[in-house]
Amino acid sequence: FKKDLYVGSVQENEDEGTMVQGLHGIYATDLDTDANSVNSYKILPGNGEDKFEAVTEELSGVKFLNIRTKVKLDREESSFYVLTVEASDGGKPTPRAITQIRINIEDTNDCSPQFTSSEYRVSVLSTTPVSTEILKVHAQDQDSEQNSKIYYFFKKFLTKTHNDDSFTLDPHTGIVRVARSLDFTAGNLIQMTIVAQDRGNPTKRTETVVKIELFKGLSQPLEVPTGSQEPRFAKQSYLVRICEDLPVNSHILHPVVVHLARLKPKFTVLSPQEIPFEVDANSGFLYLVKSLDFESRQRYEFKLLLTASETGEANVTVLIDDADENFNAPVFEKGNIAMEFQRNWKLSHFVTKVKATDPDEGLDGQLNYRIDDGDGVRRFYIDERERIFSVPGLNWEGVEQLGLVIEARDNATRWRSGKQFVLISVVGEQDCNPMFERVVYHGNVREHLRSTRTFVAVTKARLCQDRKVQYLITEGNSRNSFEIDQCS
Repeated sequence: FKKDLYVGSVQENEDEGTMVQGLHGIYATDLDTDANSVNSYKILPGNGEDKFEAVTEELSGVKFLNIRTKVKLDREESSFYVLTVEASDGGKPTPRAITQIRINIEDTNDCSPQFTSSEYRVSVLSTTPVSTEILKVHAQDQDSEQNSKIYYFFKKFLTKTHNDDSFTLDPHTGIVRVARSLDFTAGNLIQMTIVAQDRGNPTKRTETVVKIELFKGLSQPLEVPTGSQEPRFAKQSYLVRICEDLPVNSHILHPVVVHLARLKPKFTVLSPQEIPFEVDANSGFLYLVKSLDFESRQRYEFKLLLTASETGEANVTVLIDDADENFNAPVFEKGNIAMEFQRNWKLSHFVTKVKATDPDEGLDGQLNYRIDDGDGVRRFYIDERERIFSVPGLNWEGVEQLGLVIEARDNATRWRSGKQFVLISVVGEQDCNPMFERVVYHGNVREHLRSTRTFVAVTKARLCQDRKVQYLITEGNSRNSFEIDQCS
């Protein structure tokens, strides 16, 4: 084997017989030929052999190793397996080669978020200031990566049923805050349902109940302190990064205002274009009111205006950027492929065209190709149209087979890639220079043997048709202990 360790992956819960991805161009080499060359691969016991099996795929005389599943796999049971694979030939005794393959089990969204409590209770004074944190809900998801990320929101945004809108819920942290002045006369018990939804595809969700008991606080007269300053925002601008799948009506920003004192402010959005955001006029909480589409518009920029009639007004710039994940990796349309290349092609010559697809949109789905690895990496190049060409002016004498690992990489900020192995067989006549099939030959002879007909090594040289070859001993025979038949 060329490497001691290879790495592949497979999705959990896939049907048995699913091929492990990412194992590109794995094969063992053997200097012997025919029946004595590489014959088979097998997974050694104690290495997940009950869950995987080795599969041999032959292309142009080369036997490639692939791995496929024997059962459905559960990532929650084990996130990876390390297999020890043995290659053997057909000779006797049978020489063997060993390599290891790590198989990562990729997550599917098979777990729902779970709240730490089925019900939350909290007591709040009716005079609690706006933006005060009163409660934090929390849920966990046993899945991994994207499937374990959670949004929180009130169920009213799903079912349109009435719920109290005096509170806001941070979709990322689960923090509940007071969104407006609380009215004790509306009742002293407020009950809401909060949903935790993961970011898997399709999504999974669960619910919990929040009960807020409202107590009457001592009201204080509204006064403007003497010598109060004009209110202003604590920052000159706000940059908010949100994901495209953020649920509608999610709270995304609460700008901090200083010198607000006990004034009654009014917040307004100023934008020359229609935007999918609205601000609560009393609290300044900014909400998403329409589904986002960052493919049609990558950034939103607008102003929030704060008006306080007693002391003046202030404004702040808000920038909304895309913080979305790159969901999909490129996938090649074919797995391992084999091609032929003519030895007498001295100029740059087209070999094959590769193609991968990525279902993501925008930059996340735009692909670039390159030759990532392989023993033919210096002999070929790939152009902007995904075509592989040979490098001109190279000597192909003695070259029989070469491998290329082609990588397709998307243009996302957090890019992902896919790979394909191309086996290239160099065919056609050599340049008529004889070549030995082996670099070293071994032979044995008994001492004191006087027979001149004993052969101590069997050699064979390749040569062009209708050409004769002559054998000579050039070094190591200073005592003339050996002679060679110049013809055979």
